[in-house]
Amino acid sequence: MALVSVILWFSGVSVFDVKRPVAWYLAVRCVTGFFGFATEFFAAKFTDLSKVVIILYNPFLTSLMSFLMIGERVTAHDLISFLLGVTGIALLTDPFSNIKGVRDMLGCMLALLSAVIFNIGFIALRKVKRDLDSWQIVFYFTVTNMMLSPFSFMVEQALDPATTIYEFEPDSLLVVLLIGVLTVVGNYCVNKTLFYEKAGRATAYYNLELLYTFLFDVLVTRSHFTIYELSGVALIVIANVYMYLVR
Repeated sequence: MALVSVILWFSGVSVFDVKRPVAWYLAVRCVTGFFGFATEFFAAKFTDLSKVVIILYNPFLTSLMSFLMIGERVTAHDLISFLLGVTGIALLTDPFSNIKGVRDMLGCMLALLSAVIFNIGFIALRKVKRDLDSWQIVFYFTVTNMMLSPFSFMVEQALDPATTIYEFEPDSLLVVLLIGVLTVVGNYCVNKTLFYEKAGRATAYYNLELLYTFLFDVLVTRSHFTIYELSGVALIVIANVYMYLVR
């Protein structure tokens, strides 16, 4: 919160300089962002993260929603790129390797709900992209998370009373703070992307996050990879380069 306030002060952007008609869309972006993350977190408790990922990072769903809500259309080249990217995600994460029945289905439904919630916020931002500064969105997004997080904590402890929320080791606390800083920067970049790209294309570009995770896995944790995973990474990169070049 302090970091965002300092950045706003240096950039000369006022957090209060938000027009009333725009404030509604800003509120939708902030609230859906929080509940999207919360639903994603609960989805991962019931099913494999690989299944959550392929549902959340699916540009076809985003494109369909953006067309129905604000009439945004994508090109045939975009659809080809989406198909390549989703195929790459499937090869990289292997989401269908472990089916676990009803619990697994519940997790997938929560992941789909999370994707829908996220997409509503993304599309709302597309509607007013020229009337907001990205740091304004980050500021209000941070405030919204601070206000709503206690509710999420209570739900988490109700579902799992053994969960401890505030007990961190010193090293873990540093990691949490680092994640917080990276989240602020990432949120800024996401908003900027939605200023310039259609919602479906923006979601497709987010697939590159999986590439960074894969590289971290290989270079830092020294994990081994299969030919399928390597092919998935290649397809994700090809899809995004193709989408960028053929507009």
